[in-house]
Amino acid sequence: MKYFWILGFSLLTSNLLFAQISKLDAKGGNWDAGKLLVTITEAGLDYTGTVSSDADHTILEIDAKEDNDPYTLTISRQDNNWHPMLTLWARRTGDGSLGNGGTIMGGQSYIQLAPNAQYFFSGLVSRGGGSRVKDIPIQYEIRGLSVLIPVSSYSTTIIYTVTSP
Repeated sequence: MKYFWILGFSLLTSNLLFAQISKLDAKGGNWDAGKLLVTITEAGLDYTGTVSSDADHTILEIDAKEDNDPYTLTISRQDNNWHPMLTLWARRTGDGSLGNGGTIMGGQSYIQLAPNAQYFFSGLVSRGGGSRVKDIPIQYEIRGLSVLIPVSSYSTTIIYTVTSP
């Protein structure tokens, strides 16, 4: 039997402090998808597949200094050792706690992560709701798994950036 090992992830938060948004926290740590083994049972067949993290693998929190601060969150990846046949996807699986008057829009469908930053979701942080949007759950998915990919430890860093106009 041949076992197909896959990768682990490290997460990094990146904060750009424009206007009144003061902080972005990402909690969740590494995703070690390597413990998800796939058994290949028939010789000569390729295995293609997709692996998903828990629906709340990463939890985001956005803090603000002023009332009714708009924000935009972008997402990108920085490859450490990544095979080009693998694609990494992310989505927001819930709204989190918006507080009184807070909003969140976009991000419910998977988007493919790339080295360049791209729009993920946006909204409004209301101080009337406690100055933060918190507990926003993020899920990841790896697509393109194949026995044709050499066995190795593949990793990438996911970068979140929050800005306010």
